[in-house]
Amino acid sequence: MIKKVKVLAPAKINLGLEILGKRSDGYHEVDMIMQSINLFDEIEIEKSCDKELFILHERPIGCSKQEDIVYKCASLFFERAGKKNEGIKIKVKKNIPISAGLAGGSSDGAAILLALNYMYGEIFNLSDLMKIGGEIGADIPFCILGGSARAKGRGTALKSISSNLEYLLVAVKPDISVSTREAYALADNLKIREIKSLDSLEEAIVKSDFENFFNGLFNRFESLILNPIVNDLKLELFNLGARAALMTGSGPTVYGIFRDEFLASICYKALKAKYNEVFICSPIKSGAKVIKA
Repeated sequence: MIKKVKVLAPAKINLGLEILGKRSDGYHEVDMIMQSINLFDEIEIEKSCDKELFILHERPIGCSKQEDIVYKCASLFFERAGKKNEGIKIKVKKNIPISAGLAGGSSDGAAILLALNYMYGEIFNLSDLMKIGGEIGADIPFCILGGSARAKGRGTALKSISSNLEYLLVAVKPDISVSTREAYALADNLKIREIKSLDSLEEAIVKSDFENFFNGLFNRFESLILNPIVNDLKLELFNLGARAALMTGSGPTVYGIFRDEFLASICYKALKAKYNEVFICSPIKSGAKVIKA
């Protein structure tokens, strides 16, 4: 068994998000296009001798150990692998904002599954790990796969999208929280609406067609969560030169897309003077990744 690894857990944004309805299993039927970005949590996993699963988060995550996705994924890995935990120490450096719509918790869970699988000699293939992760959270399979992908079903039926789009994004997480559960409940009350197809957005990504890419960005939650802070942020991003702006997930993080590095830098500096959590990022082609053994 490998004694110690470090793994990067990237954030993700939604380029498209439509809610199709509620499923019989309590989840929601969705159609999403997701993109990994180079904003990472950093996780170190080390063999220890105390026969415990010890998890240290450098920042509070607002839940108990038993509710922590990192704990759940580690525990399920050992269960599915038929292995006894002989002592694992996990240290999580949180760079991705919490409860931001950036899948930070899900990506951490994905990273744990990949890291433990690596440490124990690749017991599972990637598909197996994605299935295991999907038992914990709907975003975890994508956070394992990474890159650009379209997600259907409850978000776990994934199809990779070939993307060569190059751009910068400035992401801002305002000092508010949005409950994902409450956000989906709002969708349940929306009885009559036109379903938005994401086919043209997927086609624009594949063809590197920026104009239709900008026009195709869509998030159903923007019409459900009518928070003036989100609208104000989008307007700020447009005024600072963004070609497009969108809320990601159920929010509250909003990002603006730039093709000009200078404008993106100016926007970042302007918003950093007003908000605590501002990031300048770009799309990447991978999900969680072991970087050091």
